[in-house]
Amino acid sequence: KVVMIITSVYLGFTVVSLLSLWAAGMPFFDALNHAFSIAATGGFSTRNLSIGAFNSDLINMIVLVLMAVCAMHFGLIYAVFVTGSFKPMNNTVVKYYFGSIIVLSLMIMFALKFDGGYESWGKAAMDSTFTVVSYMTTTGFAICDNATWPFIAGMILMLAGIQCGCSGSTTGGLKVDRVLVAFKAIGNEVRHRIHPSSVSQVKMGGHYLPDSTVSSVFMYIVVYVMVIFVSIIAVMMCGSEPVEAVSGVISSVGSVGPGLGNVASLDNYSMQPVMSKVIFTIDMFLGRLEIFPVLIVLSFIFKRDR
Repeated sequence: KVVMIITSVYLGFTVVSLLSLWAAGMPFFDALNHAFSIAATGGFSTRNLSIGAFNSDLINMIVLVLMAVCAMHFGLIYAVFVTGSFKPMNNTVVKYYFGSIIVLSLMIMFALKFDGGYESWGKAAMDSTFTVVSYMTTTGFAICDNATWPFIAGMILMLAGIQCGCSGSTTGGLKVDRVLVAFKAIGNEVRHRIHPSSVSQVKMGGHYLPDSTVSSVFMYIVVYVMVIFVSIIAVMMCGSEPVEAVSGVISSVGSVGPGLGNVASLDNYSMQPVMSKVIFTIDMFLGRLEIFPVLIVLSFIFKRDR
């Protein structure tokens, strides 16, 4: 049943994306390829300039909306179509997901307008929102070159690339759900320290989370950060510049794709040292499998050798 739900939602997204892009003026071959890439949050484009090659605000908006929706929990979207109601969308995770998109986009928009040389608020808003959604959904599409953006805008993009989309989607990163649980757990701990005699638990969506769930979330976040930290050091030792090393590792572990500097939205990793590419490849593998399955297999291999 789960496989059927995921397949149904994926095919539905693909068809909607194809028809929408084709109707907006994108050639059928390009629309088909981009439809598959949007639904799978894969990010591969038929054009070197990605979505920006079509120079269409309508296409930009269609891709932006579809990317944002495709990064949500597939089961949640299936429930919306089955029930014919948007009530399943009324939950904390969805609100936090779209809220974080809005906040991060606004922050970058102001940075672009006041420090990035943008003359138009509309252009700054479009570029910032599209790029934030692209990074958060790990789709990796681009309509502008973020290598020319102010430093603060790049740092905000990296935050988006660490968090990414919702659990139950095809996105990478830590996932919105884990980040929200972590924030709620920190708030719960602060309240407990203010009122030591009180008894409180982390609550999400009207349900209390067991301590084991909260602990596993924090454990994954710690391991995720450790992988990023070790990889950054290793990539810098291989000869990559700090900006490319930090952003490249974060993007690789999160399956985001583009980073900053020479690996930004309209560039690629071809000029990186060979050993850096090896590390990026390992990071992509670890991030896609969410680290722990790989660690479990390695532990079995080492135990067998003993």
